Amino acid sequence: MDNPRTLAREPYRDGPPAAVIAARGMPADSATVARLADSATPAGARAGSSYYLEDDGVRASGQLPGTAKPLAPPARMTVAALLDSGALVLPDTTSFKRYSYHTRFSPDYVAQPTIGYTPNNFGGGVYGGTAIVLSDMVGNDQLAFALGLNGRISEAQLFAAYTNLSRRFQYTTGIMQQPEFFGNGYSLDPTQTGYRETTIITRYLVRQAFAMSVYPFDRFTRAEIGLRATSLNRADLVFTRDFDATQSNPSDYTETEANGRTVNFIQPVLAYVSDNVLWGATAPIYGRRYRFQVQPAFGNYKWTELLGDYRRYDPILFNYLTLATRATVYSSVGRDADTLRKYLGYTALIRGYDINTFQATDQNCPLTGAQRLYRCSPVLGSSLAFANAELRFPLIRGGTMAGVVPVPAVEGAFFFDAGTAWFSGQRVELHRASVADPAYVRSLLTSHGFSLRINLFNYLILRWDYAIPMDAPRHKGVWQFSLYPPF
Repeated sequence: MDNPRTLAREPYRDGPPAAVIAARGMPADSATVARLADSATPAGARAGSSYYLEDDGVRASGQLPGTAKPLAPPARMTVAALLDSGALVLPDTTSFKRYSYHTRFSPDYVAQPTIGYTPNNFGGGVYGGTAIVLSDMVGNDQLAFALGLNGRISEAQLFAAYTNLSRRFQYTTGIMQQPEFFGNGYSLDPTQTGYRETTIITRYLVRQAFAMSVYPFDRFTRAEIGLRATSLNRADLVFTRDFDATQSNPSDYTETEANGRTVNFIQPVLAYVSDNVLWGATAPIYGRRYRFQVQPAFGNYKWTELLGDYRRYDPILFNYLTLATRATVYSSVGRDADTLRKYLGYTALIRGYDINTFQATDQNCPLTGAQRLYRCSPVLGSSLAFANAELRFPLIRGGTMAGVVPVPAVEGAFFFDAGTAWFSGQRVELHRASVADPAYVRSLLTSHGFSLRINLFNYLILRWDYAIPMDAPRHKGVWQFSLYPPF
């Protein structure tokens, strides 16, 4: 039934529906039809228009409320008269116009732009960046752009991508550039006139074009297939300056680039993914998620990456506590598997260990030479395997105090981590008592401790972990801080 407060008056082309009036027990003559139609027509109204009944009169549908004086209501307007009037019909749809839909992008999100200048001796200078995401009106087409600058334009962070979500088979394509810097040595050597200080920074410059597609099987499970073409440039940036015999009066830094090399390779990727978790204030609290992926590489480098990651979140004790568990294997096999090293010491993997936990030197590593000492570090490898268990619980639910002062949500957790990293040719043993040589045998690293997480009003997650590394040279607890949510 049409809304009785809307008056749509347009005469029938073929005359009044006399049969309808007669079926309702009313005389089917033209005088009755005209009288009923006139009874529902506001004084001063125009035939063929729609009107809204208001408290002080009748307003035409084409006018906004309050923009014109309401028309005087009819002397006799009833629901029965509106329903029985043969002259009241819906709008004529043949008069509607059709327009083709054209994609027009408008901003959905713009990151706060930053810009600044900082002088230093390692290529710094102007820095800043921003990001913007655009989409069309229905959200089927999306564009994303990001730029970050920290000194050299050639080392800028760049990202541009297009995503299409109009069909079940969704895809995205784009380009990116990402620089990575690692300290690779420092020395102070005597010269004929004094001393020379040398600092080496290794730079990896990754340039990539990619295309990824997603096919969801249901709300939680999907398949992913894609292709990445990568150009990887590696170089050592050598910064030197001279001192006099008293190690004072330093000269300006000079920069040279050494050991430059560029490799190119292509990586197809195939993955099976599922995720049905429910999130709490700082981390998932219910459900399970997993990802199984294979990604070979062809070109100057040849290897195959295998990833298996499974996580569960099981609520216990009336949903107040959550037992979170994770098991992950991330392995590279093939000719060049050891070229790109993986690092186990991130707080997102196992806590309590870092690159300085184990000092690999010529004295305790039989593989002499700085370029091979990494094989003696238990947190470096071409393959990783680790597992985590956490007992999570809320400390402060969050909200407002006295209805005014905002209070962030705070959660705690007790955790146990275990993992190991290895290169090709090394043997992995779970018993550290049998480990005789870290260059050829790797053992399991374990840690346990307590974690505190704060949801800073949905802007970011502040996280402190106090971890006791059980397999470090000294079982001394360490605090670690991070800004991303736990697994």
